[in-house]
Amino acid sequence: MKRLFTVWGALAVSGVLNTASIITMAMAGLMTALIISPMARAETTPAELPTLVKASYKIYKGSLLIGQNDEVFERKGMRYTITSDTHAEGPLAIFFKERILYKSEGLIGPQGLQPAAFEQVRADASRSTYAKFDWDKKDIVSLRNGNTETFDLPDGTQDRLSSMYQFMLAVPRTSQLTVWMSQGKRSEKYVYQKQGEPTIKTPIGDFATVFYSRDAKEGESKSQLWLAKNKFHLPVRIIFEDKNGAFEQVLASLSVQ
Repeated sequence: MKRLFTVWGALAVSGVLNTASIITMAMAGLMTALIISPMARAETTPAELPTLVKASYKIYKGSLLIGQNDEVFERKGMRYTITSDTHAEGPLAIFFKERILYKSEGLIGPQGLQPAAFEQVRADASRSTYAKFDWDKKDIVSLRNGNTETFDLPDGTQDRLSSMYQFMLAVPRTSQLTVWMSQGKRSEKYVYQKQGEPTIKTPIGDFATVFYSRDAKEGESKSQLWLAKNKFHLPVRIIFEDKNGAFEQVLASLSVQ
């Protein structure tokens, strides 16, 4: 399989790219689903948070395994670091060896996680991104390929990694959630609706979950997210869909300390 339709996350740009890019684009869409961190004070204190979380997710397009995402959350006092490593799996792994690395670091404050820096590292350095979150100036300063851009930083904004772990502190309880999320550049606003609290099956067992889906308008990408109620509301299943098809990410292993 030499070509697959690409997923451009919230932008949902159509077109066909070579499969070397499919993991990145699928994850951009999948991680866009992970922005439901409510604008509320944290319900859990930093001392009650895990000091280490290791989670691995399998990524599918239909029934075809195309990738794996390995993440590590570490907490030291009032500071956190999250790293993510995405790479091809299944048939694609024979042809494409690039690993896509992400890193988020920051503080744990009154509203939960507060990103200070977000980084995406690619084999092609011109496609790597580094962003600094300046909360005093309310700016996101983004550096890519030697160019620097500055964007507004709304209160409560999360990056694409911190958004996943924000649920550990600010548990989603409302039927509708509206938040801001940045992928290292401009913050974007998203609205999600609660769909229920089903129990779902995964390769590592059944999980009682809270289920949200994006309140998408015509022409917008769709995303669905299942959060584990008894595992710090970590995501156990994510589906992203646009006109090019659906991508699914499923929890394959989890360690919490």
